[in-house]
Amino acid sequence: MTRANMIKASGVWYTSAGRAGTGAYFWAESPYAWALAVGWYREALEEGKFSRDANREGIVLFVNLTSDEKEYLDLEDETLKNKMAELIIAKGPSGKVSDRRQAAFYDFFIRELEKDRKVKYALLRVKVAPPREVDYPLRVLGAPSCLVARSTNCITIVDRKEIAS
Repeated sequence: MTRANMIKASGVWYTSAGRAGTGAYFWAESPYAWALAVGWYREALEEGKFSRDANREGIVLFVNLTSDEKEYLDLEDETLKNKMAELIIAKGPSGKVSDRRQAAFYDFFIRELEKDRKVKYALLRVKVAPPREVDYPLRVLGAPSCLVARSTNCITIVDRKEIAS
């Protein structure tokens, strides 16, 4: 059974510490979304991220993501970016950091915001680097946007499409 089928059957999402903290990651709708999803899958497969899966077949899930407005956090907001920069200058991480340490930084930053603002964020928007093999015009468009679901309640699967081998 593929991860997509397990998710559909059980409603349990595989969340992990991604580039911007813990959650289920989805490329924002765009003309490049399919290429980004396929590229991410192929890169993850190559890196062995599915090595424990019995069925490693790639399937892209198309979803609707919804949350209350107060539970949505746009991490690309310039004020938040500046707060993150101040925290990095004061406490790190600095220079080249591992993906795990980067994710831990985002998780910490979001937890602190949640405490300060007395809200639990269910859905985030953040820009992340595209997969290496995707012909994405990074220098023109900047990094593509992802939506990160930190609560499974905000995810509804609307369609799925297999990735050709």
